[in-house]
Amino acid sequence: MLFRTTGLILALSVSLLLPGTIAGGQENAPPSAGEGKEDLAAIVRGLIITWHDVDKKAAQLRASPLAAEITDAMLRWQARSMLAGNILLLEEAKRYTSKIDDEAVRQQWIVNRGLDPSYVDDNFKALKNELISDLYLKARCGRTILEGVVPDMASFVRVTPREIKEFYHNNIGHYTQKASTVLIWVLFPDAAFGDPAETRRRGAECRDLFLSPGAEFDNLAEEYEALSERWPGCIPRKTVIEAGRGSSFHLSIVEFVEKAAEGDVSGLISLEGGLVVAHIVDKIEGKVSTFDEVQDKVAWELRSEKRNQAHLLIVQDLARKERFFFPSDLFERDQGREETAGRPAEK
Repeated sequence: MLFRTTGLILALSVSLLLPGTIAGGQENAPPSAGEGKEDLAAIVRGLIITWHDVDKKAAQLRASPLAAEITDAMLRWQARSMLAGNILLLEEAKRYTSKIDDEAVRQQWIVNRGLDPSYVDDNFKALKNELISDLYLKARCGRTILEGVVPDMASFVRVTPREIKEFYHNNIGHYTQKASTVLIWVLFPDAAFGDPAETRRRGAECRDLFLSPGAEFDNLAEEYEALSERWPGCIPRKTVIEAGRGSSFHLSIVEFVEKAAEGDVSGLISLEGGLVVAHIVDKIEGKVSTFDEVQDKVAWELRSEKRNQAHLLIVQDLARKERFFFPSDLFERDQGREETAGRPAEK
């Protein structure tokens, strides 16, 4: 969930801030050297960032739902800036973490965080870099002690009772449980059963089962997928429908859900090319959590957001003090120039 106090680009930056992070069980490769100038995206401290690196990072960012409103050009600009900032962050962090030995790194990732030893060995360099950067960021925010590092962001990340209350009221929707319905529904397509009469017979059998579950379905809400074995060709699903939200379900199913109570079973709902049988598993009432009920959770979320903002500000501060070489063709590749209106100015 993205709170109103955080912008889209900030949220995306924070989500992939540290270098060498592990995603999908694989180590992200460090910026690589391109074979030709046409693949040069940036040079930072003598290290080359290629457009291949940028596009890989942009693809990671694009996978986030937060990226839906961001143009491809802006996303590539953000990805390149993040890669450059991560290089600076790691180099700055290494100035203060020379006493961290390899055994301490293994202790952190294997014992404290529960990673498999062979996985740690295979990805050791990236994991060590991540730990070094993380320690440096925590020291700048006053959360750990690192010799020579001034906790200049400590006051920024500190939260007050007043801020916690304001955060709760500004994001009240996040602490609101909407009324919803949990239902199991089974689609019986005519094409799977030969003719409409056979489809209705199978649907009627399913309805009888919902009304009086057999021994093989002691917990129908968890074992509903087994229905496809009982009637090969049917399509069972479990769905949560929130009240007040538009639904892509057939109008007849929505009408049944709105009127039904927990435990109710529908009749044979006819659709074009088949029918559906639905069973209401649960009806959940809407509720707004009071501040007293979620105060600790709100405080933790506010602190996390402020720390994320502080981490990004630290990287941006490092970048402002650095002279980058960024080629002028940031938004150009073989496919031609993209729309770049409103892009940030080049360094």
